[in-house]
Amino acid sequence: MAEHTSTLAPSEVQLPSGYTSRPATLDDLDAVYRIISDDALASSQVCSR
Repeated sequence: MAEHTSTLAPSEVQLPSGYTSRPATLDDLDAVYRIISDDALASSQVCSR
């Protein structure tokens, strides 16, 4: 698997009004895992058709 090395500086991300960003924490680990897992599952189902 290729290593992802590009990052966006906070000033490069334009969020809608009322939204804020913060660095990820260990409390976010479960949600991040689920997003990546669900994406992988959806991608594999699309590719297998």
